[in-house]
Amino acid sequence: MAWYSIGTVSLTNGSNVVTGLGTAFVANARGGDAFLGPDGNWYEIINIASDTVMSISPNYLGTTGNTLGYKIVPIQGYVKSSADLLRTVTNDISNRLDVIEGLDATELSYLNGVTANIQVQLDSKFTGNPSFLADRANHTGTQSIATITGLQLALDNKQPISTVLTNTTASFTTAAESKLSGIASGATANQADSYLLQRSNHIGTQNINTISGLQTALDGKQPISTVLTGTTASFTTALETKLNGVAAGATVNATDRALRDRSTHTGTQAMSTITGLAAEFATKQPLLVSGSNIATINGQSILNGTDIQISGDIVLNGIQTLNGKSGATVNLVPADIGAATASQGALADSAIQNSTMVSYVSTQLTPYASISYVNSQIATRATVAQGVLADSALQPGAIENNAYVKRIRTLALAAI
Repeated sequence: MAWYSIGTVSLTNGSNVVTGLGTAFVANARGGDAFLGPDGNWYEIINIASDTVMSISPNYLGTTGNTLGYKIVPIQGYVKSSADLLRTVTNDISNRLDVIEGLDATELSYLNGVTANIQVQLDSKFTGNPSFLADRANHTGTQSIATITGLQLALDNKQPISTVLTNTTASFTTAAESKLSGIASGATANQADSYLLQRSNHIGTQNINTISGLQTALDGKQPISTVLTGTTASFTTALETKLNGVAAGATVNATDRALRDRSTHTGTQAMSTITGLAAEFATKQPLLVSGSNIATINGQSILNGTDIQISGDIVLNGIQTLNGKSGATVNLVPADIGAATASQGALADSAIQNSTMVSYVSTQLTPYASISYVNSQIATRATVAQGVLADSALQPGAIENNAYVKRIRTLALAAI
């Protein structure tokens, strides 16, 4: 029987209601028939409410839409026209039986005559009419799959409608089928164009003439065989970079330790490059040069490493007052520094000291003479005061070691 597709339908995603426009579902569909939706999925017709309303299972999986195409495919194993006729006759008989039950004898006699006439008509219709009987459209009941040549084999290669509908989540259209037919079995999805265009993702090889300028650049290079002949070690990019940083004619540097050793340094350096040197230098005494920035005393430099011999008067310039004497120039005599004269010094050198004499006499003459007698006898000698003066007198030969003279020398140096 041909598939029914008259009119259009409206469907809503997730709903099982099919609403027809210009359709006749009652006369052309039965519960259990297949409904091929506009989304390309198969559904089972589970109820027919009217010529324009029926229900399907599962609920509609496609996109909501109106005035859509569809197909109803008979699945039942009966001849539809025969089933329709039988249903009509059954309904008619049922109605008539209801009427017959209320008939009287006359009416029943008339009905029996009509029934006999019907039987005659039926006999003439079916009995002895081979073409009518052979026409499958007139057959009733069901037949085994095995009685239809090749049907079982064809069905064995098909997916059950329930399985197809369960696993189908999108419309499988004719366009989608054409596209799928053009894809080889086992094919994988392509990467994005940006990935496919990226040279780092390419595989295999390409001809040298497909790279602009490469052949010309290679023609100007040394053949590998020539380079490798004289090469005894790996020359890496890192080594090339290092070599490019070395000036032509450069010599090897000493070790870092040797370069840091000050004893190996040459030339000079500014004082400012030595931390603290300038500040330390500012606190030091300038170099003293005899006769240049340091005076001499009696022609003798204080830098000669020996004692300075002073004779005669000492002249100190720049001293305003010294031993009571003042002026731009102060002339000192031996008496100004408490020194004995030459004659006093000679006398003091030869004089017997009073303390020595008293001790000697006391030891040698006692008990022969009293100490008073001894004192009287030596009264012509130096007095005690003279002895004390002689003991403390500054001898001419030791004047340079006198503390007072040393103080004068210090003052003189400070005045230079």
